[in-house]
Amino acid sequence: MTYKKCLTCVDPLATAAFERYVPSACHVDQTLSARDFHPYWTKGVSIRTDLPAPSNDRIERLTGIPAVADERAWYPWLALELKKLYEGYGARAVSPPLIWRTNGHEGSVPLIGLIAKFDLTPKDGQELEDQTASMAVLAPS
Repeated sequence: MTYKKCLTCVDPLATAAFERYVPSACHVDQTLSARDFHPYWTKGVSIRTDLPAPSNDRIERLTGIPAVADERAWYPWLALELKKLYEGYGARAVSPPLIWRTNGHEGSVPLIGLIAKFDLTPKDGQELEDQTASMAVLAPS
């Protein structure tokens, strides 16, 4: 999904419902807007909605994410991903996140996702490259 496509699929009711799931560790700055794209500061996450969350009893106790395919799993999962992005990038603040949805029309995968803008202003004595150099992705070869 591209950023512009995500904006066209924003669900205002889901966005309002998600507000209570925003982690307390994330400082929400109302002056930032996820609707204004910034190539380094705007980030997104998406989850398939046609499959239940990959969870079991232990994971549910630790994260609150049950093994179901509805909002009970999607919102806590998106909140966990938001917190990982916030802490991983060392952000100072985050915009109020926007929740978008697709319905899987014409054979595409149905998704729910989140877009947010992070305040990645470098800390004193750092450059933006110093901040993002601490991020890594583990993927199979």
